[in-house]
Amino acid sequence: VRSSIFASNTKFCLRDSDMNTVSHFWGLILATVIALLPLINPFAAAPTFLAITEGDTPARRNQQLRMACIYMVAILISFLIGGTFIMGFFGISIPGLRIAGGLLVAGIGSGMLVAGPKDANQTKQEQEAARAKRDIAFSPLAMPMLSGPGAIAVTIGLTSLSTAWTDYIAIIIG
Repeated sequence: VRSSIFASNTKFCLRDSDMNTVSHFWGLILATVIALLPLINPFAAAPTFLAITEGDTPARRNQQLRMACIYMVAILISFLIGGTFIMGFFGISIPGLRIAGGLLVAGIGSGMLVAGPKDANQTKQEQEAARAKRDIAFSPLAMPMLSGPGAIAVTIGLTSLSTAWTDYIAIIIG
């Protein structure tokens, strides 16, 4: 009788290994958010988006924004899944990618700190060319702005923390 009571009580208790798995899952979600949010930086992309879509209807802006987010997620998931295969093909290791990604992010940051004067004519020409584009969701929004090289490098680097398919799900959720 005692063993059956013990067996029924253990059905509702989590083992230490289950708790480690759950904490690892939530840790990966949190790590993904903390690592990717500053690189994706939607707050910095908002003024560019508003400048490019100036004169568009709110419905058109929302549609472009929705498609840009879908493209960004698709790009990052494709590099999450296929990035290790690409790196293996070219013989690049995860530590090498982390070093290159860190140098890339440091270079971007130093470029933001020491920004040179911008040419107003070139900026106006670029804005006119961007306004002339019919679909801006993939380029320039999704690919270079939201899911740029830094975000792709971090996404591939997060695969080194994965031990099971549930870890990939946690990274995708994050």
